Amino acid sequence: MGYRFRRKLLNVLISILVIYTIVLAFFSIVCLSFNYTHIKSVVKKFSMYPTLNASILDENEPGDTVYINKFAPLNRGDIVVANVPWWPEVIIKRMVALPGDSLRVNDAGEVYELIVNEQLLRTYDKYITSPIGGKLVSKDTVEHFNGINEIIEQNKGTSRVKQNANGQDMLILQPDEYFLLGDNWANSTDCSNIKYRPAKKSEIIGSVDVIIKKNENKYNAMIVALFKMIFTF
Repeated sequence: MGYRFRRKLLNVLISILVIYTIVLAFFSIVCLSFNYTHIKSVVKKFSMYPTLNASILDENEPGDTVYINKFAPLNRGDIVVANVPWWPEVIIKRMVALPGDSLRVNDAGEVYELIVNEQLLRTYDKYITSPIGGKLVSKDTVEHFNGINEIIEQNKGTSRVKQNANGQDMLILQPDEYFLLGDNWANSTDCSNIKYRPAKKSEIIGSVDVIIKKNENKYNAMIVALFKMIFTF
């Protein structure tokens, strides 16, 4: 084997080693950054079903795993984790309205509509399937609908309630108010209850940007999450 060939082979091996070292260092930095910016949590309740699942058979069995970004900006529609004074545990809910937003609900027959800034944000099923067949009105869903209307009714005559062009009353979120609702109105304690005020920004731990379903391969999911993080730098 000639000197030139050995020299070329050595240069190739050095180049491969340098590239490997750079890639390894880069992914190490990304992993360290992810661990610094995120908190891991396991879903134990059903208030965000079907978006997030707890264990159906055993409440002690882990449900979906979420990673909470502590530094992400808060956006309408985000799933967030908060530590509010009106509930003994950390809650995970959807942020449906931000400071300055208007909010009202509308009965649309089969569903209740959540209207934010006069745009349809989400719908919630009014009925549940009866064990013996047919449909039943969900008592808990009705309570959510009535609860939001009760909040509006009790704040009439203040800056918290205004009317739209059609004369419908709307709740106006005040500075540092974030309205949180569970996706599963049939099983959620949230801001639809007049006893539970909107969350403050200081009470919001962060927003969920990685969800690993309980039956999903967590390593594959984390690789996907890390690549997403890389391409958002």
